[in-house]
Amino acid sequence: MNCTIHVIIENDNVFKNKLKLMMESFDYIFKFYNNEEVYISNYTYPLEEGAKECILLFLNNDGSHINRLNNINNNFGIVPIIILSDEPSISLCRESFKSGAFDFFPFPFKDIEISNSINCAAERFTHELEDYKKHIYLTNKFDRLSIREREIMDMILDGNTSKETAEKLSLSPRTVEVHRSNIYTKLGIKSLPQLIQEYDYINTYPKNM
Repeated sequence: MNCTIHVIIENDNVFKNKLKLMMESFDYIFKFYNNEEVYISNYTYPLEEGAKECILLFLNNDGSHINRLNNINNNFGIVPIIILSDEPSISLCRESFKSGAFDFFPFPFKDIEISNSINCAAERFTHELEDYKKHIYLTNKFDRLSIREREIMDMILDGNTSKETAEKLSLSPRTVEVHRSNIYTKLGIKSLPQLIQEYDYINTYPKNM
């Protein structure tokens, strides 16, 4: 599958053409954007399996560079961002990595080096996209539960038996069992370990991004 490279560069046709000429020997699909707002407005995560993507973001020391990087990360944090700069500095490089950049290259850079970086970034995106899709899928499943079902599920996950749950919620054990059965049916699960595993994935996923 081809790798899609999103190139974000403001009003620099000379640099844009140099970049395109230099990289067209590689098997990449390029999409250009004048700024990160245009990219954010038009981008959606790909639906196909095994999609490979990353961003090449052109930055210089203009005072707003890190805000631009953070703006993209806040909207599409799993897409790796490789920073390109023809006005590099130690400060810009350090701040870029602190803000989540995947890699940093001063211009001019070697074709093979940035190609290797793009391939690594694209591979990481493939794995993180699958994790993200799993998170969305599980989140949507659990959102189907009613308030009462969530309450009972939380009691069960805290280690309460059906009898203990019934006593604490002033319900009959039979009612709790019915709710428990409905929870399993709605979630499409067959066991408590599966419930624990899927719910734990939802709660830990944002921390692992």
